[in-house]
Amino acid sequence: MADRSIPEERKGKYRGRSRPDWTDAFREGGEDVLRAPFGEPVCWFCPERFQLPLWPEFLLQIRWGKEESVTHHASYVYALEFPLYGDLTLASRDGEVVIRPGCAGIVHRGEYSQLKTGPSGFCSKLSIGLRGLALSTLMASCGLSGKLAVPLKYPERIPHIFHELEVLLLGQNPAEIPRISALGMELFNLLVLSASGPPDEEFARILNLFTSSIPKKCTVAELAGRLSLSPVTLERLFRRHIGKSPKRYLYELRMDAARELLRCGTASVQETAFRVGYEDPLAFSREFRKYSGVSPREFQRIESAKKKNEC
Repeated sequence: MADRSIPEERKGKYRGRSRPDWTDAFREGGEDVLRAPFGEPVCWFCPERFQLPLWPEFLLQIRWGKEESVTHHASYVYALEFPLYGDLTLASRDGEVVIRPGCAGIVHRGEYSQLKTGPSGFCSKLSIGLRGLALSTLMASCGLSGKLAVPLKYPERIPHIFHELEVLLLGQNPAEIPRISALGMELFNLLVLSASGPPDEEFARILNLFTSSIPKKCTVAELAGRLSLSPVTLERLFRRHIGKSPKRYLYELRMDAARELLRCGTASVQETAFRVGYEDPLAFSREFRKYSGVSPREFQRIESAKKKNEC
């Protein structure tokens, strides 16, 4: 069996180095209920991450004891869980899976889930949070949206990627931003290569059409017509692959795109509404508040304040 332990020379190497303020880091999503030590996360909240298709949002290396857990009511990132010793139980989507060394657990963005120690009663694990403009589409088109656990073909690569990311995120060198993003993509590709079965090319084509339709005022029925599918067939495909309706998926795509536009600060609320397919800015603002919990203007104000603090 491949050695998945943490390299001894890396342990504690960066302990004591200043880390970004983690306060409110999860406030973009719903509440998290922690019944376990949270550890010392490694992260770099650089503004450029909002423009990238994929970004490692945080790293955690931690050990949990018996009955320790975290509950996500709506995780704002995709979190990947890699047990090194012991095991984890992930409860989500009316199901439950045990994740053991050599496997990856997936906490899906925007979903309710609970992660706790498994049958062994303890777990030493690595956690990596991923976000990005393209991540939801990539997860769905690569067949990962329907999975809670993936047996890894190359588990020995995970600690090496983790620790290279740790060095780079702590260094906070703008010149290394492309490398950090590339390591996140390598991690994602390892999941894709490990997932059983080839990707569904027809469904990937459907998701691409949905993504390209964000700026247009298209309904799901119109998109189904372009795909030469009945609305019923399209609904069945979405339910089977990603567990949600095409209408909900299109809505989330538009809202996520709106959040990134507002976060970048280059578009007004009215421009953002038009660019994500809304003719009426007031209707857009109502939907955005329902999705994000705050109005578009309040969201802009919060993000602007965050950027100032990060600088």
